[in-house]
Amino acid sequence: MSTQTATSLKPFSLASARICCAMAIVSALSVPDSLAAQDTLKIAIANDMPPYVMDNASNGLEVDVVKQALADYDIQFVQVSYRDLQSAVQQRGVDAAIGVMADDSGVFYSDNLITFANFAISKKADQLTIHTIDDL
Repeated sequence: MSTQTATSLKPFSLASARICCAMAIVSALSVPDSLAAQDTLKIAIANDMPPYVMDNASNGLEVDVVKQALADYDIQFVQVSYRDLQSAVQQRGVDAAIGVMADDSGVFYSDNLITFANFAISKKADQLTIHTIDDL
């Protein structure tokens, strides 16, 4: 059996993902005046999914990025299932949604907030060959 190091593993195409923001929330300049006048920005975010969303949306990579980008605003995260994030802006009365894939639904999508690729990593001594998810 041959072994592969972490640097030679290719990301699983099914597991690779881009996470985008629906609407413009990556900087204070992109928040319209009508939203800026509100006391709170309601932002839909996925249910806990460490390390991206943790502790009922009080911590995590996505939570931290949004809080830093919108530090001048009071943020209220509204947790919804990953399936419901895509339509949250249109159907749930939130101002923005984090963690959605861009489509042609008629809402504004910012640049990617987070991009990542999943890798399978093992100890060389285990001499595992991992090419597909089934090999895990």
